[in-house]
Amino acid sequence: MDKPKKLKPKTHEHPNSKAGKEKKRKVKKDRTPQRFSVAGQRAGDPPEPIPNSEVKPRSVTGASAVFGRVKPEKLAAIQKIFSRVYSSQKMKPRYSAKAVETGYWMPGDDYLKNIADALDGRIGNGDTVAISEKALCTAKGRIIDESRVKPSRLARFLAGFWTRKTWGYFLGQLCHLKKENVRRLRDYPLKEGSAHKQVALWHASFLQALLWGSEGGIDASNLPYAYVSLPLNDPQETAEEIRLHLWDKLGKKVTVLIVDTDKTYSLGGFHFTHRPSCFEGIHPFFGFVAYVTGRALRLKRRSTPLAIAGAKIDVNLALDLAEATHRRRGSGAGRTVWDMAETFGVDLSSVTWTMLKGWEHKPIVIFKRKGRA
Repeated sequence: MDKPKKLKPKTHEHPNSKAGKEKKRKVKKDRTPQRFSVAGQRAGDPPEPIPNSEVKPRSVTGASAVFGRVKPEKLAAIQKIFSRVYSSQKMKPRYSAKAVETGYWMPGDDYLKNIADALDGRIGNGDTVAISEKALCTAKGRIIDESRVKPSRLARFLAGFWTRKTWGYFLGQLCHLKKENVRRLRDYPLKEGSAHKQVALWHASFLQALLWGSEGGIDASNLPYAYVSLPLNDPQETAEEIRLHLWDKLGKKVTVLIVDTDKTYSLGGFHFTHRPSCFEGIHPFFGFVAYVTGRALRLKRRSTPLAIAGAKIDVNLALDLAEATHRRRGSGAGRTVWDMAETFGVDLSSVTWTMLKGWEHKPIVIFKRKGRA
């Protein structure tokens, strides 16, 4: 019978001995963390082909190596998805912006001549010209004298209980309005406000009339007496008309952008506004609902591009240009009808044409690409 083998006792090297240090280096090397990429493959190594696939490592693109045999149309779809993901990370072109001061545009003024005269010698081929919708509406005569409007019971309700109480004590705070504006809404003028709400019901909609101001793009700022402006019927047609006129009179090929200070709200890649807009990628969204949603959630908000002629640009770039236009232009005699009245030290309906003519107006902003020769 064989004798059992004697086991040799384990020897433990001292950590600081030569053998101990060598063992520690070996263990540390074995425990080096591996970086992994798609499909569980180590970064830097070609992914192993999927069983029953004819694809061989390094023979095709990464998408095919991960998914096995890929049809050309499927691969194109995959590449399209990745291009969409990374396109938003591309750097936007940089622009310099300059506001152009002009006289106040009166109803019936030749706005095409005003624009060409203001831009003569200032623009070059490839520039972008942004123009205020409000100035165009005034020159086109799209204004209404609300002092001649007889309000309905619904309009009086909207001006009284709805604006004074609902906006003044609940919605104003929900939408994070300034304290000064909340105070003004609690004292909303019933006579003038009822006429204004009636115009909103006629020319916009009930959902638009639920807003506290700028209902459907109807604006009373920078207009005298009880006048308000209606939005352009076809801003795209107007933008194209201006672009062709500048080419005919000045010989310059430019992009024309018509903008409004009413805000567009952005939730990720979805852009919506409470006012009418025909700009591709911006969705008019139930008026009152869009405004309350965007303000209550504190979504990113920028001024609204209404139309563009001469080029097709990304909606995010258009929104940035519209907001830059608003910041360069300023708010004229006042952002709201209350601010305008305080500027001139008169009542809400006592501002005159003469007062406005003497104020600085900058309805045009020129954008030039930086680095352009």
